Amino acid sequence: MPKIIFIIFLLISSVFASECVECHNVESFDSVNHNFSCVECHVLKRDREHYTHDDIITHPASDKFVDGFCGECHKDEIDKFRNSNHYTHQNEINLIFKSFGLDRNFTIQTLPQVPEVIETKEHLVTDLLRRKCLSCHTENSINYSTGMHHGKGCMACHAEYRSDGLYRGSDKTMRNKKPFAKNHTLSKPKMNMCLSCHNKEFVGTDFLGLFPKDFEDSYRAPLTLDGKYPPQIFGLDFHHLSSDVHHSAGMNCIDCHNGVMGSQKPSCVSCHVKSLGDLAVNLNESSNVNKILDKEPKKSLNFKYAHASYHSNLSCSSCHSSWQMSNHELSLLRDDTPNYEQWRKLTLQGDGYLERFLNLALENNATKPVMYDYLDGALKEGVWYMGWKYRRWERLYLGNDENGQVSILRPFFEYRLSYKNSFKEMIFNDMSGDESGEFGAFIPFSPHTTGRVAKPCEECHELSKVNFANGKRILKGSHLTKEQIQKLTSDEYKKVRAKMLLNENFK
Repeated sequence: MPKIIFIIFLLISSVFASECVECHNVESFDSVNHNFSCVECHVLKRDREHYTHDDIITHPASDKFVDGFCGECHKDEIDKFRNSNHYTHQNEINLIFKSFGLDRNFTIQTLPQVPEVIETKEHLVTDLLRRKCLSCHTENSINYSTGMHHGKGCMACHAEYRSDGLYRGSDKTMRNKKPFAKNHTLSKPKMNMCLSCHNKEFVGTDFLGLFPKDFEDSYRAPLTLDGKYPPQIFGLDFHHLSSDVHHSAGMNCIDCHNGVMGSQKPSCVSCHVKSLGDLAVNLNESSNVNKILDKEPKKSLNFKYAHASYHSNLSCSSCHSSWQMSNHELSLLRDDTPNYEQWRKLTLQGDGYLERFLNLALENNATKPVMYDYLDGALKEGVWYMGWKYRRWERLYLGNDENGQVSILRPFFEYRLSYKNSFKEMIFNDMSGDESGEFGAFIPFSPHTTGRVAKPCEECHELSKVNFANGKRILKGSHLTKEQIQKLTSDEYKKVRAKMLLNENFK
C-alpha cells in the first residue's frame, strides 16, 4: 500500500510538472543527481496536492525554505554552512565593532535593528554594517553592480550568474529577466560566483590582477574609442596588474579553497613541497591541477638560495606575491540631507545602488536620501558615502604572523565615521579609534598575486623599501624583532647576495 501511494504521488507531481513546462521550457537542473520534478523543488510538501502559481517558491534554497528542499538530502552540508563565517559574518561584524572599542558578539542573524534617532556610537556602527558593509550575503539579492549578482542560500554559490544578472537559458518566458541565474543548471562554485562577493579591497580580484582605481571621475581614463568611460565591474574601474600565476594557469578558487564554503584552509605546501625529490601532493586526474603541478622527473630544481635554511621562517607569499593591496583610512559619512552636488564627481564608489541613486538625485534635488537595509530589504533614511585617503599596490609592510613566520601585512581598522542628521547637525564628526584612542592596526595576510619568480632580494633587504607597521599594533601577529631587522642587512646576507650576482654575471 505505501508503494502505491508513493507511485500515485509521483504521477501527480509529474502531471503538475508537465503543466509547468507548457510555459517554462527550462533546462534540466541536474539530470544525474537531482533529477526532480518542478514541484519537488519549487512547491512545499504541504501544498503539492493542490497548488496555484502563488504557491511557487522562487528561491527554494534560501535560508527560509532550504530545510524542506535541499535539506532533505544535504542536512550535514547545510549545518556546516550555518556554522561558517559565510553564513554568520561574525568575524567581520565584531571586528568592526572592536575597531571602535565595542566588544560585541553579533552575527548577521542577531544584529539588532537601528532606532530612527541615532544617538550612540553603537547605533551608528550598526547602521553602517546593515546598510553598507553587509550588502553581500547569501540572503541578499539586492544588487545593482555588474558582476555582483548571485542567488540565495545554496544557490549563491551553486548557480552561475552572468555579470549583468540576466537569464539567458531556453525558457523564453524568463529570458533576459533579472536577477536570475544565467540558466536553470546546478554547478560547482565557479570563480565568478566567488568574485560576486570577494572583490575590491579584499582578497579576490587581486587573483585576476585587478586593483581598484580611485573614485574621482578623472581617474577613469583611458576612455574608449567612442569617448566613453570603460565598462565597470564590481561597481568600479580597475588597473590591470599582473595576475596570479595560478589564475594564468587556469585554476579556479575551489582548486585550493575546498570543503563546504572553503572550510578546508589551503596551504602552499599542500601541493608545493619544499624538499627536493618529493612529489607534489593533493592531485587527482579529474582536476586541471594535475596538469599544472605534475613534476617532470628529469627537471633539476635549484633551491640553493631562495629556499636556504635562513629563509625557512618566511611565508611563501612574503617572497612570491607580485604586489599587494594597502588601503589607508576609509572615511564613511551617513548624510540625511539632500546635499548631492558635492558628490557629482564621486558617483562611483563601488556601490551600484549609490551610483544609480546619485545619478537620479543630481537631476532632481528633491529626491529623498534613502538607502537599503540589506538585512531586511527596507529603504531607510540616510545615505552612506565613502572615500579612501590613499591606496597603493607597491608599498610592502612586513611583520610576523601568529605562527611566527615573516608575512606581508595590510592596514586594518582605519575607519573614520561621521553622521549628519536631517537638521544638518553633525552628531558624530570624524569618529575613529577605540576607547584608548588607538587608530588603525595591521594584520598578516597572503595576497593572491603569486608570481613564478620571487621578489628580488633588495625588495626586503634594502630597509628603505620596507615598512614595519609604523609602530601600530598587529592583530594575529607581531612586529619584527630587532634581531630580525638586523639580519636583513647582515654581513651574511651581503656575502650571499654578492655570490649570487657574480654567478649570474659570469655564467
